[in-house]
Amino acid sequence: MMTLSAAHSIRIEKARKTLVELGKLIQVLQMRERTFKARVLVFTSALLYSLSQSIECLWFLSFISLAPLLYALTRERSGIRLASLGLQWGVLMATGTAYWIVHALLSHYEKSPFFTLLFFLFLVALPVGILSGLFFTIFGLFERRKTLFLCCIFPSLWVISEYIREIVPVFIPWGLAGYAAAGDIRLAQAASSIGVYGLSFLVGLVNGLIFKTIIQFHHSSLCMRRGSAPLCSIIACGPFATMSVTMIIMASLMAYGDMALREWSPANNASPGEELVGVAIVQGGHDVRERWNDRSFGIRLLEYISLTGKAPYKWNGRKIVIWPETILNSHGAFSAASLGLISSSIPDNSNLLSGGVRKDTYSRVYNSVVLIKGGKIAGWYDKHILLPFAEYTPLGAAFLGKFHDAPDIFTRGSGPRLLGVAGIPLGVSICFESAYPSHIAKSVQSGARILVNVSNDSWFGRTSQPFQHHRIARVRAIESRRYMARASNSGISSVIAPSGEVLAKIGLGEKGAVYSSIRPMDGISPYHRYGNVMVMISLAVSIISMFLMAFPALRKRLDMPLQ
Repeated sequence: MMTLSAAHSIRIEKARKTLVELGKLIQVLQMRERTFKARVLVFTSALLYSLSQSIECLWFLSFISLAPLLYALTRERSGIRLASLGLQWGVLMATGTAYWIVHALLSHYEKSPFFTLLFFLFLVALPVGILSGLFFTIFGLFERRKTLFLCCIFPSLWVISEYIREIVPVFIPWGLAGYAAAGDIRLAQAASSIGVYGLSFLVGLVNGLIFKTIIQFHHSSLCMRRGSAPLCSIIACGPFATMSVTMIIMASLMAYGDMALREWSPANNASPGEELVGVAIVQGGHDVRERWNDRSFGIRLLEYISLTGKAPYKWNGRKIVIWPETILNSHGAFSAASLGLISSSIPDNSNLLSGGVRKDTYSRVYNSVVLIKGGKIAGWYDKHILLPFAEYTPLGAAFLGKFHDAPDIFTRGSGPRLLGVAGIPLGVSICFESAYPSHIAKSVQSGARILVNVSNDSWFGRTSQPFQHHRIARVRAIESRRYMARASNSGISSVIAPSGEVLAKIGLGEKGAVYSSIRPMDGISPYHRYGNVMVMISLAVSIISMFLMAFPALRKRLDMPLQ
């Protein structure tokens, strides 16, 4: 009998261990299923976000793109897994919004696919992923389904993470949520008051409200099925109320945008008797290889002179002719013969602004915009914000090397941000400098009445980059309420009104010249007068929230259910 009892106990113990192992296996499978679903949600979010950035007509996706991400974040409690999801989102987002860097490395720098992959992963995508992972870990400190988090803390942390990409040199403030929202010209008008970071806050807020609506709808459905809540209370306090708030916010932004467009429309800003300025923009359409071929500089120069003469000038007063970035990039570009030929070929009462490569007396090389008048260089602006790895090498690491006759190292400019042209102070920026709101703001605060941006997007071919860059320029014009004249080597070149409307344009890959009469603007927009108020508010909200998280007793006294 003892033997049978012992055998029975052994069988019971084996069955118990089997059930325990089976339970562990089920837990592992459930964890893997949950992790897989979270990865799919993060991928979906990054895809929607990238599409809203890359295709202007899909701007509306920005207002729903973060909802799948929020759903994934609410299901995770582990800080490590939150960081992993943040890393994944950041890498995917950077890939979706800046994939065109791969085109430049393969097609123009002629790097191998292996080098290109490593460069893009470790120097472009991974830094954004690490930053996202850090902030997603911070999200885990809060109860992520609370209205306070979704409508206040989440948008604030999102804005701070974007602002870091402007002030830390290793990043570039590209693909900000506010740029996608600016795909609708009416929504973009709010940038004159709150800037692109304010638009990003609104994107985060609307996404939080949409996610809250989804949660409430699911909860209301369960309550109705169980009969635990009356229909009237569900309608009053449930998803319909949150959805109504979302619609009110969007309708208010659209209504404000309509009023601002009427106020800042070029037709409504013309003062009788005020002298306008004629602006001609020339686009030669040369690809990047041809543009840096020193031996064909003379041919390119003659073509730009010819296109300049064909511009449809309609104004007899002051004129400004603008050529794109690094057109005057040859050793003989600033010789007396070249300058004399250029000056004799542009219309009377005209000043020429052209991108060029300038050397000082110490042989330091600058990426510059030079002002040419009367056969002489009458002034210049040197680029202040250099592009990492292309114009300077962080930590002394020359990864990309020399490209044809182009310099591989430029010197950072430190001179004035303004150029006085025809008695008008111009705020000048070169290429990616237009992506830095603070850079343009300093020019306007210093007295710039017209903005000028010269650029070269031919590195990136017929990708989404030129369209993204052009949208950024439109946001800068709205933020400052200034006209912006933008000249790009291969497009998109345009004259942009203070409302963000495009008055004249040369498309991607085209050759030609356009002309528009514009008005030098005075006054300072609220955004440039008060600065990045939304960033300061977001920082204050985040600090207060973190402080309350660190002191539970104070939070309990204030009755703020942050956790």
